[in-house]
Amino acid sequence: MSMKVLYITANPKEIKDSVCLSLGEVALNEFKAKHPQVEVTTLDVCANEYAHINGDTLKDYMNPHGLCGLAATDFVSYDYFIVVAPMWNLTVPSALKAFWDTVIIPNITFRYNEQGRTEGLCKGSMLYIGARGGDYSSEFLQDIACDDRMMKGIAGMIGCKYQSYVANGVGGYRQRSVADWVDFAANDVISAVGEM
Repeated sequence: MSMKVLYITANPKEIKDSVCLSLGEVALNEFKAKHPQVEVTTLDVCANEYAHINGDTLKDYMNPHGLCGLAATDFVSYDYFIVVAPMWNLTVPSALKAFWDTVIIPNITFRYNEQGRTEGLCKGSMLYIGARGGDYSSEFLQDIACDDRMMKGIAGMIGCKYQSYVANGVGGYRQRSVADWVDFAANDVISAVGEM
């Protein structure tokens, strides 16, 4: 049985114009170098849009044979997840949130135990590679930046070990080009892959 990784991106930019997508490529290449037999599936949630939950999707939400149930069943078949997204308006892009709403389904990716707490039904590890336009390293701004915290919560809820690398201060005022950011952060990203 081969190892499977789902490489999820949530950024409509081209790789050359995006710090997080460029760092995501570093992570994916390192993962493939460490695991040459890995089967990689790439999913661009901006290009393959998932419906936001509405009345129609909610009616089908718990149906294991419906759209959400089938997507969730496919999702749990992966061993590793590399998720790449910028922080927009203090959280992940809505396309990524819509994807999570599609695949995080009770009794497929997680279940509630007798105490009402969640237990993850996924296996493996998740690595989140993020980028923030501003510098959110101060205590106040760390508290309001929800991207990494949300991703860590999702990983915990579905039962995945979690690692992350988030580049702070990559916005238009930055002093570094995308290539400079990759040079600056590549070793940290490679270390994060090693912890998966």
